[in-house]
This record gives sequence, C-alpha cells and structure tokens, in this order.
Amino acid sequence: MDRRADLFVAVVILVFSVLYFLAATSYGDTSREPLGEGSLPRALAVIMALGSGWVIFRRLSAWRREWDHWVPSEVEQDDDPNFPVSPIRPLLMVGVAVGYVVMLPAIGIVVSTPLAVMAGMRLWGVREWRILLSVAVGLTAAIYGLFAGFLEVRLPLWPAF
Repeated sequence: MDRRADLFVAVVILVFSVLYFLAATSYGDTSREPLGEGSLPRALAVIMALGSGWVIFRRLSAWRREWDHWVPSEVEQDDDPNFPVSPIRPLLMVGVAVGYVVMLPAIGIVVSTPLAVMAGMRLWGVREWRILLSVAVGLTAAIYGLFAGFLEVRLPLWPAF
C-alpha cells in the first residue's frame, strides 16, 4: 500500500491540530473553573497532534530503514484495487464534516447527525441500510447524551423553523 498519502494526511492533521489548539486557547475564563471552557478542545488537539506525529514518525523511520530510500511507483500494484489511493474520498469526508457543522445549528442534532453519519459511512462503503440506520441513531443518542447529560451543553435538538 502506498503510504505517501498517509504521510500527507498526517501532516495536514498535524497542522490542523496546531491551529485548533491555538484557537482553543482563546476560549473561556479560567477563573471560574481550573480547566476552563477550552480544555476539551485543547485535549483533542493534543491527541490529534500525537496521533498524526506518530504516523509521521513511523513513516519517516520506515523510509530511513529502507536501503535505497525509494518510494514505490504508482504504476506498481501496491494498493488494494477495490480501494485505490485517491484524495477524493478524504475530501468528501471533509465536505461531510463541514456540512455537518453548517447543518447542526439550522436543523438540529436529531436530523443533522444521522445524515452526516450515514453519508460518511456510505463514503466508506457501508451499504446495508440496517447498519447505517442503527449506527446513525445510536451515535446520535450517544452524542446527545454525552453533551446534554454529562457535559451539560445545550445543543439545538430540532430544526429551528
């Protein structure tokens, strides 16, 4: 499998996580609580940065161990023919994520989350409607339960017509 795409995506995620961390440092007032409102986004940014840094480290160290330091040609059959390396699927997933962020305030979590989950799962090849529907409904309930019950964050529940 061609790992150059993995390296590229890991670098993009690393840059995004650094920018995300910097944006999260401007959240909230830490005088009311020790961690402040930006602690969860900062923790997520650190986790993303560590994960992408690990992928970058592993790929570069593997290239260094190779005796001739060459990257396999794109012509060779080194990928799974059913899932070729292409930037289209990750870009579509970014589009689904952006669409979800845009849809959430307008149509609420009950409508936007299942739509985004099912769209993402369809992009990755899940076609069975029972699996799509059960995962979408279960994940929506879990996300709402986490945010509304545990974190006490009010999310728009239904469309605001």
